[in-house]
Amino acid sequence: MIYTIKSELVGGMHMPEQEVIRTIRIGGSASLDDLCEVMLRSLDFDRDHMYQFCMDNNAHSRNAFISGSDRGGKASTKEKLYKLGLKTGKKFLFIYDFGDEWMFQMEVLEVENKSGNIRTEVVESIGAAEQYPDWEDEENNAPGKKKSRSGRQYGPGVDVLEGLLKDEDELDFSEEYFDEDYEVIGEESNPRLGRLVLRITEHQIETKSPAFVEKAYIELQKKGYIRKLAKVKLAMALLNEIFEILKYNKPHSEERYRLFVEEAVLEEFDEDSVNDLETGRERTISDLLYEFEELIMEENASDEAADAFLKVWPKLKAYIDDNYTRETEDGLQRLTLGQIDERTDYRMDIYNSVTDADMAFLNAGRYEEGVRVLGEILQTFAWEKDEDASIRGGIGECLERLGKTEEADKWFHNWLSERPKDPHCGNYYVQVLMDRGNQEKAGQILEDCLPDGLPAEERYEDIYIRAEAYYSAKGDQVKAKVFTGLSEKIKELYLGEYSEGDFEGGEIRFGGIFDPEHPSYIGNLKHAPTVVNAAKIYPNDPCPCGSGKKYKKCCGKNK
Repeated sequence: MIYTIKSELVGGMHMPEQEVIRTIRIGGSASLDDLCEVMLRSLDFDRDHMYQFCMDNNAHSRNAFISGSDRGGKASTKEKLYKLGLKTGKKFLFIYDFGDEWMFQMEVLEVENKSGNIRTEVVESIGAAEQYPDWEDEENNAPGKKKSRSGRQYGPGVDVLEGLLKDEDELDFSEEYFDEDYEVIGEESNPRLGRLVLRITEHQIETKSPAFVEKAYIELQKKGYIRKLAKVKLAMALLNEIFEILKYNKPHSEERYRLFVEEAVLEEFDEDSVNDLETGRERTISDLLYEFEELIMEENASDEAADAFLKVWPKLKAYIDDNYTRETEDGLQRLTLGQIDERTDYRMDIYNSVTDADMAFLNAGRYEEGVRVLGEILQTFAWEKDEDASIRGGIGECLERLGKTEEADKWFHNWLSERPKDPHCGNYYVQVLMDRGNQEKAGQILEDCLPDGLPAEERYEDIYIRAEAYYSAKGDQVKAKVFTGLSEKIKELYLGEYSEGDFEGGEIRFGGIFDPEHPSYIGNLKHAPTVVNAAKIYPNDPCPCGSGKKYKKCCGKNK
């Protein structure tokens, strides 16, 4: 196919009085980008701006091919002309530079059914337009003004922005940089520009240049904005300043920019907009966490479970960073797993899944990944007493199984230095040392971490069971029996918190007095109806071996 297309200038920032017409002959194998290129060349316009072809002849319509939008399934200007179904008489709009809004009425004059290569050419040229008619104004050429790459002169305040635009390839603009569930600036018309402006805003926050941007960022979070939305609001302020510069050919004004930023902070906080934004995100994370929990106890699905956690963790971490991490003058403030679950009405059940992460990597034998991801988990949340034990213990075990015994020893010793006599650390470390065959050191650590007076408290249950195993292995049945008795005592104390009603229908109905995370020891409950266990055992269920421990801390660890 060969097309003859007429183009008439019908609008623009510097619309000339005379008519401007170009008639172009172009082959069907050429793209919309090629058509744009010959248009700009014939007008002597630069090629520094975005553009779109609105095929329904309505400006900025959804039926548009937009430059730079070839990813994400959106219509791209790389589309070949022969695929567009162009016919004689077809009209569409070409809009160049969304700031100055140069608008051209395009009309297909002739369609020739010919094949083969053809040289694109302008067969008719009437009139001219100046893209920047006031470049040479004496005021703009005053000493001390900075000339931009487009030829305009904005003043020295735009240096940072110009530098970032010039070095954009050094910044991260990958599709993964911004969470896929976020509707960012320019998502419909120009997603790359949206990412660029947000990245510039982040750079300003990180470098505190200008300082009022970083201050506004903290103020927006105090009002209740999640971090991503706070950045979006500030990016909109930056866009307002860019608009003033480009649309009205004004020099950059830091004071004007400051006012735009202050306006963003003063706007009334819309809590519904934050909640609406997060609904889809929470649903996605919840589904992925459920998939992980389903896989983690499946037979021969260890790698699949690890992959499932690696799939959900970046999304969950970004969600926590955006919603439940605040940047204040005193540094980062984080919430615990329990606090987050409570605030979200347990819609995602984050606590159970995250504290099962150690199982995923240990069972799959993917120890290096385990050390990395479990380390990230430790840094992402605040932790209440004992909550992080499985994560810390998992890191130590992964290091040990990697053969990094010195690093494992250092890890456990640092843990004990931070929390002397921690029974959870003692439990994990003694197990590592026993597996290593170092019974003497295992005994020393055990004695150091056993509580004075040996109280029958739930937090000491694991180390009592570990002590029972240690002394049984040594042949000291007297001491082993002491710890067997302590474990049984703990079971009796906690079983007293239940009634028969808690086991109606063969299922435990938790709530109120007792923490549902604690093992229920169903088999030892007197006068309770027979409880039929489901075929699938979940990480926090009682271990069917009768140890009284959670499955993930007992047989599940060696599955």
